[in-house]
Order: sequence, then C-alpha cells, then structure tokens
Amino acid sequence: MDSAPAYEGLTTREIADHLNNAHKEGHAWGDMAILCHDYASMDLCADALQQQRSAW
Repeated sequence: MDSAPAYEGLTTREIADHLNNAHKEGHAWGDMAILCHDYASMDLCADALQQQRSAW
C-alpha cells in the first residue's frame, strides 16, 4: 500500500485539486482523508472542497 502524500504548505484549493485528481484516477472519496490541526483548518478545507464540488 502506498503511503499518503504530505501536502503541508499547500493552499486548501490545491489540496482540493489533488483530491479531485485522485478521485478522477479511480480513488474512492471514502478512501481519502484530510487531517487538520484544528477546527479552523478543517472548516477551510471543507469550504474549498464544497466550492470545487459546486464547480463540477
């Protein structure tokens, strides 16, 4: 099994793009996760993913 890539230092938009690309390559959404240091970071990531989802 491959280890998870580290995305430290990327914007939330860039992370959302990476997840979307992984999904397009066949990875299930349920097999991916974002680990956040705090709730504020979690909210930013959730917002970025929601914005990207709206663009589909």
